[in-house]
This record gives sequence, C-alpha cells and structure tokens, in this order.
Amino acid sequence: MTSGSFKGVRPLVEPIVTSTAYEFESFEHCRATYAAEIDSYGYSRVANPTIDHLEEKVSYLLSGRKCVGFSSGMAAINALLFAVCNRESNILVSGELYGGTLALIDEYRRFGIELRFADLRNLGETEEKIDEKTALLFAEPVSNPTMRTFDVQQVSKLCHQRQVLFVLDTTNNVLDFDANGLADIQVVSGTKVLGGHGTALAGFLVFCRNPMSLEKFDSNSSFAFLEDPCAELGGKSPSEMGERPDALYYYIRAKIRRNTGACLSPFNAHSIDIGLNTLPIRLRHVNQTASAIKDLIENHRGAKRLHTVERTKEWPLVARYFHERPGGVFSFEVLGGESGVAGFLDNLQHIPIATNIGDSRTIIQHVRTTSHSQLSPEQMRKYGIPRDLLRISVGLEEQNLLVNDISNALDLLAGKYYV
Repeated sequence: MTSGSFKGVRPLVEPIVTSTAYEFESFEHCRATYAAEIDSYGYSRVANPTIDHLEEKVSYLLSGRKCVGFSSGMAAINALLFAVCNRESNILVSGELYGGTLALIDEYRRFGIELRFADLRNLGETEEKIDEKTALLFAEPVSNPTMRTFDVQQVSKLCHQRQVLFVLDTTNNVLDFDANGLADIQVVSGTKVLGGHGTALAGFLVFCRNPMSLEKFDSNSSFAFLEDPCAELGGKSPSEMGERPDALYYYIRAKIRRNTGACLSPFNAHSIDIGLNTLPIRLRHVNQTASAIKDLIENHRGAKRLHTVERTKEWPLVARYFHERPGGVFSFEVLGGESGVAGFLDNLQHIPIATNIGDSRTIIQHVRTTSHSQLSPEQMRKYGIPRDLLRISVGLEEQNLLVNDISNALDLLAGKYYV
C-alpha cells in the first residue's frame, strides 16, 4: 500500500506515512470509515499504511492468517493477555521464559488472574494444570536463556484437545522454527531478528493457519465477548467481521491496540521493513558462524558447559520444526563463577556487552544481572540459571574475528584457573 500519487510508478521502498490523521473525501466517507463499513484510514493509532504494509509482509513471511503490529514485543504479549483474560482466568506458562515476559505475566496476579507453571516436558503434569478457566498456554519453543525445548507437537495436541489457546513466542527462532499447524498465535519481537539491525522496537501477534483452538469460543463462555457488539467495529461483533478463527484478531486490532495506544511507529515499521529484506541471507550466515563458535566453546577448557538446543535430548523430537537450524542464540557457563564472568567479558576485544538478540552485531550478556535480573534467587535456581551463565547472540561479523575473540578470552580465563 502507498499513499499519494507517484505518476504511474511505484517506489521500490515503501514510503513512510507519518501523518496522524487523514483527510476524508466527504462526510459519508468519514462516517463509513469510523463505522467500519469500509477499509479506509482515519487515525494512525487505529491504522496506518506503512504499518499495514509491514503487517502483511510479516504475516506472509511467517505463513500466518493475520498479523497485528505493536510498539514492542512486550506490548504484543500484554495486548493478548488483556484480550483473553478475565477475573476468573488462569494462565499456564512454562517457567523457562524470557525474564521480562515472566515479570509481565506475574503482574496479572494483581487483577485476580492465577498464574500456573508447568514443566512442558511432563505432559501429565501439564494436562493436570489445565481446566475450563485456562485462557492460554504460553511458551517459547526454545527457552531463553537455558536453550531447553519440549515435544511441541504433543503439547499442541493437548491444547487443541482441551480447547486452550497455544501461544508460542518464536522471537529467538523466527524462520528457523515453523509454528503453523502447532500454535494458534505466534508472538514475535520485531526488535530482534526480524529487523536485524538493533535500531527500532516492534512486536507482532501472528495468527497462525489452522488455528484449531481459536474455534473454542463457540463452546467456551470465556470467549463469549467475541460475540458481543463492539463499538470500534461499528456495532458488529468481532465474530461477524470474517472467518470464525479471525474474531480474536479483529478484537485485538480494533479494540485493544486502539484503546491502549500500543501502536507501532511508522518510522520503526519502515526500519523493520527494510531489515526483513535480508532476513534469509542473515540467518544462513548466523547459523554457520554460530556452529563454529559452539564447537569452540564445547571443546575449550575455559568453558564449563554449552547450552544449545541441538544438544538436548528433545532435539530429535523437534528438529523437523526447526528446519534443522537451531539459530544463533545460545548460552554457556565459564570457569570462576561471577569473577570468571567479569574476567571473560572484560577480555573480549570485539564483542560488546549489551542486552539484545538478533542484532547485526554479535552481543553477549551475563543473564543474572541483565535480562533475568527481575527474578528472585529462588526462581533463578528453579529455572536453571546459574551465576556464571552467559548468553550470546551471533551477528554478521566475519566468523574468524568472533571465534578468535572468544578463544582469546577463554584462553586467558583458563590460564587463570588452570595452573
């Protein structure tokens, strides 16, 4: 989509539409727009051509039905929880989630919503914690930062049997992991791998194809609100706007995003759009480089343990969903505890200490003092986050530069602790 006239030609790069409001052709055009009778633009908190273009592109790339963009990945998660939860709901999650996600979901306890944890590798335990008030099951196909996984297909079957929304945060493994036919909704942070340049925040809810659980409101009273008239949809109910599985999409797009103001900036949308053009090439390079770095760490005496999904016992169960590409984010432990962590990080010459993933630059961080610092010491122990755990996100630098930098820092560490 573009706005304005380009004299019969179309620009190769989608223009940035920065206008907050749009001039209507007539009173009737304005009325029909706000009554949701026609697909038109009225105000950029509701819809914007640059953002619409990116949503369509992300949906196509991930083979989704629909997509809604937000100001960040956390805003996308919050919009979903805000839409599907009520005072009687419970949320079932894997404890092995990004620390910020756990902190956000924990906030919902204040509104009377119960938070339940399950080890998704134990299917019996997971099923026991599902009841008629379970709003959704939220997980990452690869846990951040411990890099553990589970039999995604079996958990998906369980959710569909029990009519529970199955939501996967695939931020760490976009394009490396195929959620279609498994999840109902994908959460993706555009800030990370999709953009690939670390210059813009964005987040997306991608509504997957064949979303069996999104039919649940037919028989589940907790989704009865999708049958209610919605003023933001011109008095129609979300279920009247399109196919049945799309009702939640229309509710979140027209009501939740609009009324909470968690909309994506057109500048950020444009930046993410440009990054998407190189995504497949970037992922190939990252996977190749990550493999070389993993081999180094696994065999170096300065490192204690490597955490990466393809080294887990569950990998044979899930490799087919990852296209046998485990991704460029993984973690490892070093000698010497927190003192060893400080020594290793301070001896790196080319890799910055920072808190992001999916950047064009390789980034490393100490997990306990950064992304998961919101967790209590008890939670750290419970979810397997040791004091000396480092997470690395591999970027686009020349492979030997990265391998040598890490090797030299590990050599210095090993020299200190091995006499």
